[in-house]
Amino acid sequence: MVVGLPQAALGHWEFTEWGMSPEQVARASHGQATPTSPEERVQRRIVNEGWAPQLKSAWQSGPFRFAAYFYFEGANALALVVLNLEEGDPRSWIGALKATHGDPVSESATWSLPEAEGGCGGDAMCVTEMGVWHTPTDEVRYLHIRALREVRVFYRPR
Repeated sequence: MVVGLPQAALGHWEFTEWGMSPEQVARASHGQATPTSPEERVQRRIVNEGWAPQLKSAWQSGPFRFAAYFYFEGANALALVVLNLEEGDPRSWIGALKATHGDPVSESATWSLPEAEGGCGGDAMCVTEMGVWHTPTDEVRYLHIRALREVRVFYRPR
């Protein structure tokens, strides 16, 4: 498990560099990044890009524990890392991102209906928050779906 804080302006994420092959990412992770299951590839697919994660790894930053998913363009070049918060307070993690990257260049919140009315899930209204940062080499986005207590952080090259 890798422990650290998100870093700005490195042109990569943690032990990876954009454009690495799945084999290079697995080696760079010292065996921590392993192939995703067929179910994870379907569940975690990014439809508009046509990408499914090929590898995943545990990752920790201070008190926050994540599943890191690695997406490859053309199946050969690392193009996106998505962190799913598994343990830790979502608001505190967003605060840590802001402490690292400063104020987002854009930030928004949207509301949707309960699942019974075609919305995001559960019986309550769903608030989704999103923020975006641009470093000299990368784009960092967070997506916070409050009703699901889910936070995803997307790292990709600019």
